[in-house]
Amino acid sequence: MKKLLNDPWDVIELLDNKSNIYVENANGYGEPGYTVEEGKKGILLGDWNEFDKYPNIMGFIEEHFEIEWNDEWVVDRDNSKAYRCSPDCYSWQPAHIIHETGEVLGVDTINDMNDDEVKELLDELDYINNPKTAINLNGFKPRGEDITKSVLGRDHGESGWHPGQDDSPDTMLLKAQEIDNPTGSYYFVVDYTRQFDIGFSIYKF
Repeated sequence: MKKLLNDPWDVIELLDNKSNIYVENANGYGEPGYTVEEGKKGILLGDWNEFDKYPNIMGFIEEHFEIEWNDEWVVDRDNSKAYRCSPDCYSWQPAHIIHETGEVLGVDTINDMNDDEVKELLDELDYINNPKTAINLNGFKPRGEDITKSVLGRDHGESGWHPGQDDSPDTMLLKAQEIDNPTGSYYFVVDYTRQFDIGFSIYKF
């Protein structure tokens, strides 16, 4: 077992050779609110139900690694960061997107892009001038101008269970094109999520 202290790949190789169990790894968390405990060597993600018959291996893994379920987390392999993809509360918002290529892009990577790169990404993923989509990212720094107040007279659009929470992104986009620029580039951002409603804004590049 001492050999396994050298590298997470040693653990992965052992499991693969022993019983064809697939485990993924990441050096750290990209997900807000999570950190790797001091002394641990990173994060392993797997289906831990498969380890019931290997208690010694499981005990070693729990001692030396953070463990997460692989159906609740994804990994940005370029930056070796793990992101939750399954909500853990009503207000949860993802901190990553999955590109149509399958690449995981963390919110920090997107925030580090310049305006042209962000616009190109949103265009690739069909967010531009599409009232059926919205950027839903924890910590996202919107680009361009927030024109929600000009369109609605309020800071946020709302959609939810309570009376009056029935703002329509379709109507907001049409209004933005009418009062601003019919050929402009607009996109929506989710500002918050709660148990019974969400808030969102409209931006223009």
